Amino acid sequence: MDRPKMHKVPWMALFFVLGLSLGALAGINIGSKNKGGIDRLIRQNSSEYKFTNPILDCDTGENLAREPFLEDFSVKSISNLARDMNIAEFSVYFRDLNNGPWLGINEGVRFMPASMFKVPLLMSYLKESELDASLLKKEIKITPEDVRTSLAENITEAGGAQEGKTYSIEELLENMILKSDNVSTNALTRNSSVQDVLDTLDKVGAYFERNGNNVTISVKNYAALYRVLFNSSYLNRTTSESALKMLSETKFNDGLVSGVANPKIKVAHKFGERVDNSLTNPVQIHDCGIVYYPENPYLLCVMTRGNDMTRQTRFISETSRLAYRAMYKQFPLSISITTP
Repeated sequence: MDRPKMHKVPWMALFFVLGLSLGALAGINIGSKNKGGIDRLIRQNSSEYKFTNPILDCDTGENLAREPFLEDFSVKSISNLARDMNIAEFSVYFRDLNNGPWLGINEGVRFMPASMFKVPLLMSYLKESELDASLLKKEIKITPEDVRTSLAENITEAGGAQEGKTYSIEELLENMILKSDNVSTNALTRNSSVQDVLDTLDKVGAYFERNGNNVTISVKNYAALYRVLFNSSYLNRTTSESALKMLSETKFNDGLVSGVANPKIKVAHKFGERVDNSLTNPVQIHDCGIVYYPENPYLLCVMTRGNDMTRQTRFISETSRLAYRAMYKQFPLSISITTP
């Protein structure tokens, strides 16, 4: 049974169109509070939940700016890496999810999010499912139009939705996130509203810019999606947990995941890629998510623009590796892991 159609706007026409608008370079920021002490977050630790940890309260504690950490994972080290790998343009945003210090490099530059916009679409459906428990079991039939308008991707997984077959909304959401399946995305969007997705972005503070069919977002604003999921501040805790669990099972392992030395550490993330050969730097590839480093989870988002998808993907992986090594130096793990 299809959902009532609210605004029939083609998903791919809006979010995967050619061209982009570039915002102003925001520069470099290293965030913390006062030198003598920042707000320490007190969270709702619970063994029942693995992927969420809402803030309960905050209090002033010791200085958590961690200058040695920022020397290991720094503006200089990342910028040198980008230069050595010939990355035309990049943005990086890091945040310690326990205590709040953050690092941003070019975090105001805007990119086309491409498949990363599947995350707010997921959140829009899950938000509605909190009001209608039967929603995820409703079924949608894949139409020829869903297939015809599905843009080809360079990074694909087998087993996406097939024309003529019927799937539950839950199955389509899983296909969309785990396999980044554009056919499933088209079917879900056809039975929803693009405005629902844009409203979701507004509500969580993930500000975007829209110029006609072009939609762009900065790495820092996109990261807000993961912060509100981790804090369960938009979806309830059970639904947020489901979303992050799904994102931790995505099949793309060449970006953030490959930079995390311990395969036991979960990474809840989503990548996006877009190629427009009419541009000087035609390739955009990004990866953003939460690395569940034991007792010290952190958020890392990397967006890139250049002319070599393989090299840009490796830059994301190496940036992730720098972050992981810095965390390991600050918080050596007592559990059995592969030394970074």
